[in-house]
Amino acid sequence: MTPSTRLSATFIGQLGRDGAKPDAHQQRVLEACASLVDDLSQSFAQPKGWSLARLARIRKTPRNTVQGLYLWGSVGRGKTLIMDTLLDALPAETCRRVHFHRFMLEIHDGLRRRREETDPLRRISQEISANTRVLGFDEFQVSDIGDAMILSGLLHALIENGLTLIFTSNTPPRLLYQQGLQRDRFLPAIELIERHTEVVHLDGDRDYRLETLGSLPTYHVPNDTRAEDSMRSLLLTIDPKAEITPDRLSLNGREIPIRARGNGV
Repeated sequence: MTPSTRLSATFIGQLGRDGAKPDAHQQRVLEACASLVDDLSQSFAQPKGWSLARLARIRKTPRNTVQGLYLWGSVGRGKTLIMDTLLDALPAETCRRVHFHRFMLEIHDGLRRRREETDPLRRISQEISANTRVLGFDEFQVSDIGDAMILSGLLHALIENGLTLIFTSNTPPRLLYQQGLQRDRFLPAIELIERHTEVVHLDGDRDYRLETLGSLPTYHVPNDTRAEDSMRSLLLTIDPKAEITPDRLSLNGREIPIRARGNGV
């Protein structure tokens, strides 16, 4: 079984529908992902002999970085699912997947805690790269000037520390932060993305999310047993393996009670 065939099989399993298969556009992207998985796997397989000399060198020379992937396209095309499929094909301990907005909240929090340091972004990037080789940003979109002003330095530091970056976005790199304030300071971030990732367009006009959810009602009122059953049915439509049990979700330091949970839902 070829790497692209394996990824296709995993992707179909993620779809969770009988008879489902990637469309032609998705298959082309999965082939690009398979090539990236091969490159990363070879990179991980390289021997890592630790010695005092190596420890001294690593402070000066970053790891050889495998070129990443910037996957963009319209909503509902399966970008997130494809990125999940790619990351699932790699050793779990090497990867981190995070929603871009949440990641930037973490970065800003880290900058506040290190505001007395001379180069806090470099220190934060070193901590991230200590246990991570591949960093996947889901729904990469820049609209906040605070994010835009630090992204160039942040991405440069992450790449310098040997991370391979993977993005999903609705926007091609060249149009990121378009019309944004002081966009000229953001342009180096675009150059870094284009230089260190393969930019792949997942084209096509089929919206799979809309096909799944379009026939379902938007509101469920009143809040009664019927509404509860409808919400349970909706969750199982999105994720047939969802757990319909009460739980608690930790969010920004707060514990929020939830009635059920699924894969990212």
